[in-house]
Amino acid sequence: MTPFWRSVAATLALLGGALALERAHPSHGWTAVPGWLGSFARDLTHHGLNAEDDLDLLAGYYEDLLNASNDATAKRDPEEGWRGSIRLDETHERVAGFLWYRPRAGLDLVTAAGTRVVTSAHGLADREYELAKPAGTRRIAFVGDSLVRGLGAPFGRALEPRFEEWLNATQTDPAIARFEVLNFGVEGYRLTQLLDVALGRAPAFQPDVLLLGLSELGVWRNFGNHLARLVHEGIDLEYPFLRDLVRRAGVAPDDEIGEAESKLTRVRAEIVRGCLQAIVAGMRERSIALVAVLLPTVNDAATQQERFVETRAILSELEIPALDLLDTFAGVQDLAALRVSRVDHHPNEAGCGRLLERLQARLAEAPAAAELLLGRPLRR
Repeated sequence: MTPFWRSVAATLALLGGALALERAHPSHGWTAVPGWLGSFARDLTHHGLNAEDDLDLLAGYYEDLLNASNDATAKRDPEEGWRGSIRLDETHERVAGFLWYRPRAGLDLVTAAGTRVVTSAHGLADREYELAKPAGTRRIAFVGDSLVRGLGAPFGRALEPRFEEWLNATQTDPAIARFEVLNFGVEGYRLTQLLDVALGRAPAFQPDVLLLGLSELGVWRNFGNHLARLVHEGIDLEYPFLRDLVRRAGVAPDDEIGEAESKLTRVRAEIVRGCLQAIVAGMRERSIALVAVLLPTVNDAATQQERFVETRAILSELEIPALDLLDTFAGVQDLAALRVSRVDHHPNEAGCGRLLERLQARLAEAPAAAELLLGRPLRR
């Protein structure tokens, strides 16, 4: 065969292979195509981010919120990397002890990134509330990470303040003249930090109920970031069950972030269960009701459902009422219209509006949880 015909044959073979790959794409619905080939074709033609890329971006995004250095995950001197990973920006402050960091109090400023940040005199991402609960008021302490804090929506237009507005517009009566929903959300907080806020911070505001916002950041991959940092810095883990589980996982002070988080994954279910058990016991001791709400980012709903299988089972085991909003964005064709940006999947103002609608629907479908949260049956 001459060089010319060899070139023709090679070209035809390449074209034939490309056509076969195109036809193997799952969108064509060919049942005869092997699963591995369909997956390969899908990944080859995918122009966006896969699930792992999305999660890496989310983890990196939270690091960037605190001006954290990527050195912490680099293959270099561990001490230098760890020290570089705890720099904080103008809206947060490093605190001694378990909680690690918190928002600064009394802020109303625009950050270098152009985001307006408002905090109360108590350091909540919210309007001002008195420490003492007013008479005739049912007070809800909404604890969580950035999805509760409302990162990505203008101040006053995230889920929490709009939920409070809706309650006061539709659910008051002579016995409950007013609802107050206090925002204890802090970006980047893991479940271990939410535990500390629930037991150590929220009770001072005399809430009737604690609404615990759970996102995949706290219960899935990267859930152990907070514990890994504490171990490295030699900070007391404060809760005996955490000390025991971290010891069993073999986390060492000189581990890099990724290595420490990987070790903690071995005991993730036990850490989640232990944190939730401690919150249940703490709320019962203080006569504070407890309701959980599962919060999604504006992302693939099916993937997020899968990541909550373990946590859902634990919530059920502990008999914690849960309002599941993970399907809020299922079936949405234009997710970009509901998220902050291509790489920031927090809900924007429109996305928060959709979350509120789904929360209202879930309350109607779960009368026991609604009564626990509102102090009486939901008025429709």
